[in-house]
Amino acid sequence: MGVFQALKLSVKHNGLKTLPCIYKERLTAEPEEKDKSGRRSTCAFDQIRQLFLLGQFPWTFKEHLIYCLFTNYEYQTFETHSLRDHSLNYLLFIALVILVSILKVDERHERLRGAAQAGNIDALYALIREDAYLLDGIDQIPFFDTPLHTAAAAGHTDFSMEVMNLKPSLALKLNHDGFSPIHLALQNGQKETVLNLLGMDKDLVRVKGKEGKTPLHYVVGEADLSLVLTFLLCCPECIRDVTNQNETALHIAAQKNLLEALQVPVGWLRSTHDKDGKLWEKEVLNWKNKEGDTVLHIAMVELLLDCGIEKNAMNWRGLTAMDIVQGQSRVDNKRTLEVLRYFGCSNASSIHTNSTLVELLRSKISFSERSNIVMSRMRKNISNGTRDALLVVLGLILTTTYESAVNPPYDLFQSDLPQQIIPQDAGGQWVSPNDGIMAALDPLALSFSIFNAVNFLVTLLVTLFILPWVPYAQLLHVPLLLIFIFFVASMGLSLALMTSVIGIGVFCSLVVITTILGIFIVMNKVRSRKVYTDCIKEVGDRVRLHRHEHDDIKKK
Repeated sequence: MGVFQALKLSVKHNGLKTLPCIYKERLTAEPEEKDKSGRRSTCAFDQIRQLFLLGQFPWTFKEHLIYCLFTNYEYQTFETHSLRDHSLNYLLFIALVILVSILKVDERHERLRGAAQAGNIDALYALIREDAYLLDGIDQIPFFDTPLHTAAAAGHTDFSMEVMNLKPSLALKLNHDGFSPIHLALQNGQKETVLNLLGMDKDLVRVKGKEGKTPLHYVVGEADLSLVLTFLLCCPECIRDVTNQNETALHIAAQKNLLEALQVPVGWLRSTHDKDGKLWEKEVLNWKNKEGDTVLHIAMVELLLDCGIEKNAMNWRGLTAMDIVQGQSRVDNKRTLEVLRYFGCSNASSIHTNSTLVELLRSKISFSERSNIVMSRMRKNISNGTRDALLVVLGLILTTTYESAVNPPYDLFQSDLPQQIIPQDAGGQWVSPNDGIMAALDPLALSFSIFNAVNFLVTLLVTLFILPWVPYAQLLHVPLLLIFIFFVASMGLSLALMTSVIGIGVFCSLVVITTILGIFIVMNKVRSRKVYTDCIKEVGDRVRLHRHEHDDIKKK
């Protein structure tokens, strides 16, 4: 009986597990073949041996080696060996050997699962000694119950830490049910394992599982306040994560009427010292879910109305929180309506709606709006590098001109004065030397002061124009205002000593013009920022509304 017939009969009657025994027996009985040059030829069992050893390597390496067997000239035996008459059997044997390797891998997986269920670290390393690529092979499978899943669900913290040390990427993998190891640990109440996993990788709080829910969404839904606070302190960014329904953790708490679970994240948003805390507070509290409802539409209004939330925000159906509560027939809505009215909430019909983006674009542009557009375009055409260089130069100019205003160089013109100044007039009254200098220097000093003031005020306006209107840059506008006030006071005092009516009049005109232009520039920045945010918000609302309508059509 030939080798292929024996293999096929063995598989037919006894299964694939008998193949290794037949392989070893047949291999010892096969004589070594040599070609005419005395070199050992590549026979069928040489290839079989190499194929059989593939069970020790990961699947990608198996595919590569099988490809080499069919493409490399050194291993092409179909033309020189009797196997060309049994090519179908040869291919069948290759498939059988690969199946044997798969069975071996499955056996290791079962042993690894048992080790994870028992928390046996020694058994884990025994399997790794047998197959160094064992965890790598598991990591290549898209969805799988890894040993980390099994150990985390069973609460074997030490085993979980060991596996995570060896293969950290397994902590991010989802099983066939759509859960990560930390999800399973939470579902089975294994808090110690959860905290240890977070200690190794805080971003595990943001791993999305089934329905797009993160561990934070789960603990909020379970009202586990200690873990909610732990997750927020460990990874503050997780407060922004949303589910597939576009719901935040606050939405989940509100839907389940979990007041305490809602108070903790809301209180954390209001008290966090994170640099983005203000942005998160505004964004998360006013976030709209797939239905277009904010937390206010579905939550305990007494808690949220005191947090700066938009009281009259509308959902995609054009309804405010007041409209939704009035449309419900629940008995306990009377108290909710009283609270809404107390905080100034209104119906959609009584709210004066602002012009939409389309109406704004269709309207005629006024002169002030055109000026705002031109200034905004000029400011946005300045790159960050150019802006930085200009601000440095402008700062130097402001420093020199301000110093000249505080300490004017009037002594430069004293060469035209008499060497001796009589300290008494004809009536015997003493005359101040400074009065004599000012009287003599009045034209030159006045010209210098006026041009210096023009230079300073123009530089101040350009600096005000270039500074971006972002949260932290807004603070720089306060020092600019103070510098302007001190400059005006210093120059006003100098001109008063000169007793020049013309100089005082010109300087006052410059101050008024500068004040008007400064206010105009600041208002332009505020308006541009508001238009930008309104456009972004309206575009986002339109996109969400389109998706909502599309989903409704699909449901119908």
